[in-house]
Amino acid sequence: MRAKPEITRMADLPKVPVTIGDMTYNRTGLWRYLLPAIHDRLAPCRIACPLGMPSPDFINDLIRRDAAQALNRILALNPLPGITGRLCYHPCQSKCLRRQIDSNVPIQMLERYLADTAPEPATPLAKSLQAQVAVLGAGPLGLSAAYFLGRMGISVTVCDPLNQPGGFLSSADNDKLPKEILGRETDRLIRLANIQLMLGADYLASDSVDLAQSWHLIIHDQTAHAKNSGPAQRLTGLSNQLSSGRLLLDTAGVRPRGVYKANQIAVAVAAGRELASHALSGLGFSQQRDDLEALVNCGKPESAIRTGDIRYELFDKQDPVCADPKGQTLSDEQALAEAKRCLSCGHCNLCGRCLVFCPDVSLSINEQETKPEVDEMHCKGCGICAYECPRRAITMER
Repeated sequence: MRAKPEITRMADLPKVPVTIGDMTYNRTGLWRYLLPAIHDRLAPCRIACPLGMPSPDFINDLIRRDAAQALNRILALNPLPGITGRLCYHPCQSKCLRRQIDSNVPIQMLERYLADTAPEPATPLAKSLQAQVAVLGAGPLGLSAAYFLGRMGISVTVCDPLNQPGGFLSSADNDKLPKEILGRETDRLIRLANIQLMLGADYLASDSVDLAQSWHLIIHDQTAHAKNSGPAQRLTGLSNQLSSGRLLLDTAGVRPRGVYKANQIAVAVAAGRELASHALSGLGFSQQRDDLEALVNCGKPESAIRTGDIRYELFDKQDPVCADPKGQTLSDEQALAEAKRCLSCGHCNLCGRCLVFCPDVSLSINEQETKPEVDEMHCKGCGICAYECPRRAITMER
């Protein structure tokens, strides 16, 4: 048996370790036992938000100069971004990991910027579910419950003794929320959800009792007005008058209970969304309820990004481009500069670092140009891409 020739001298080795020709036939991916997975993970800002706002997603939309998509993404979870962008106590910013480098990203100011400047969404589709619901009280909670039900295809009527929707926000003397902003935000909410209003003079019209005969469910927003105020007492009286023999939901079934303050606007909207979920369940629309709850249940808690997950050494220090301009909207240049400071924690923003460091050229950008995709036939599962990802959007899975 002839022995195999051996190369013992360095001079006999190839000058350059290069493969000549196409090696795609060699399916080296069969060697691996781990595979990169590119998916969105829960950012700390989203976990801290009462509404579960996908801040990295809409900020990346803004960076791509797609303000319309950014606003649509916000409106899926928050029907009043121009109000939360001014009044909310913004717990998201206190959890922003950018603070480990310099200072937090002003998420609230970016939300306000999009609410004030992004193109308005298109007119909603016609109603599709055979159900009619009344919401007694046009406060932030009641309007939000009506909004999510309307977006799911239910016919909703909102009743309030005041002439303007907004509840305690419309009667409060708050210099952070001009009347025109409140009107714009509530008008958009009403338009997108196809909501019918019965306000002021129409509130106790003679035909309101006749109209009530067609309502399948009544929601009473007990937080719409100050407790024991005139409007609150009138809503309670109407609730007692109309709820006999009908399914009645009120704010006693959601948390937190009690009267909301202006800076708790996000908590009130979240409670309205929860109440809408209860209403869908009570009406027998389980699929629509699951669709609504899926908007919030965006990932498993164990997938959350933590402080030690981010490779801070790969990010440059950048001071904020501006201080809070006392309630004023950011300029286009300021908004873009602040958006680019976002670390995009757990979310791929196509920085391309994984593509550069992949030794097998097994990563590429998908056709939609939204995220990398893995060539499973040739990826060896070495994990270099996951290690090099600055924001831990790539994990290795068996």
